[in-house]
Amino acid sequence: MKVPLSIKNIYDSKIILYESLKKYVDSWIIDSKYGKWHYESRVKELESFALKFETGRFTTASIFDDAFAGMIVVPTIKDIENVEGMLREKFSLVSKKPNDPAYATYSPEHFVFDDLRLYLKFEKENYLSPKADELDGLVFEVQIKTFLQHAWALSTHDLVYKSENISWSKHRVAYQVKAMLENIELSISSVDELSCNSIINKQDKRFKSLTKLVTLLNDKWEVESLPKDKKRLVENIFECMRKLDLNVNTLRSVIDKTQCNNMKSISPYQSVLLGLINEKFGSFIKENPNKLKVLLTSEVKEMLPQEKIDFLIENEYLVIL
Repeated sequence: MKVPLSIKNIYDSKIILYESLKKYVDSWIIDSKYGKWHYESRVKELESFALKFETGRFTTASIFDDAFAGMIVVPTIKDIENVEGMLREKFSLVSKKPNDPAYATYSPEHFVFDDLRLYLKFEKENYLSPKADELDGLVFEVQIKTFLQHAWALSTHDLVYKSENISWSKHRVAYQVKAMLENIELSISSVDELSCNSIINKQDKRFKSLTKLVTLLNDKWEVESLPKDKKRLVENIFECMRKLDLNVNTLRSVIDKTQCNNMKSISPYQSVLLGLINEKFGSFIKENPNKLKVLLTSEVKEMLPQEKIDFLIENEYLVIL
């Protein structure tokens, strides 16, 4: 595209500064963000800058407010407030769109672009490097969105913004998808409230046992001894108990009797196996009809009589490494 020289000169007069700004902001955000957040950024290209300028809605000053723009993507809507707080501790807020999250700028039948955009000011006082002096006062944009919003933008961006063939029907499909994703976001962000609704607030036998197992683990083990992924742990224990035809109350009795939960040198799962083998060895019957497979570490094997280990090996209970 042919870009007028006057617009090109305006672009060239500032863009090197925004490339430097990108390096400073990128470095700080990457160091400060949570691990599960995604971050990317760009400096606006000349052609995009010119097309924006020709809308006539910007002055030669405000046209650069998104010359450098970053984007932070977070798991859920609830995380967006945390991102905004983090950014406003480092940079001064100039403005944001939408300004009030409780006020809709569009009618309910429309599903337009409405991701949160912060316009932030770089201030040299927050950086020790003298090289930051020339960047003082520059304004830049940071979009904050969820992964679902980001997925929609990636999937439909060319249809909505970049298509050579402008199509009402393609736009319609893109925004129908956006409407459906908004419902998904609503469900995710309201999962605690929705899960209490009588329509869906149900349990089955397996989940009742898993819930009881979580409670048991929390009662018997210290917090630092348990993994973050308790669901995987209780599923492993539940599968073992199911194939041995044991219930949670029986496991509680085993733990109380053996005090296996006080063994700090082995994992909770290995502790449970040790307790079951010591107290409920009769449940491990010949030929292993339920095909139970368990992994015993060398630490646990050293605590067991050899005849029990031999029995478990002969009946194919043990996974041999």
